[in-house]
Amino acid sequence: EKKGVVRGNMRQQAFILEDDPEEAGSTKLSFILHTEVGGNIPAFAYNMAATSQGKTIIELRRRAIDYMKSHQ
Repeated sequence: EKKGVVRGNMRQQAFILEDDPEEAGSTKLSFILHTEVGGNIPAFAYNMAATSQGKTIIELRRRAIDYMKSHQ
């Protein structure tokens, strides 16, 4: 341990892809994250880190599109 540093554990993380029932031919992507924070972290800081995970999804989408274009 290090004074002034809070550590946590990521217990589970998953991307779930399924057919979108509201739009034929589309895919619905859900992201699930479960962490256990090992100390006192203000809610705003925790929420900021959790919501930044959306950037990962955007990058994943961009790479998937690039891959599909290059393998047609």
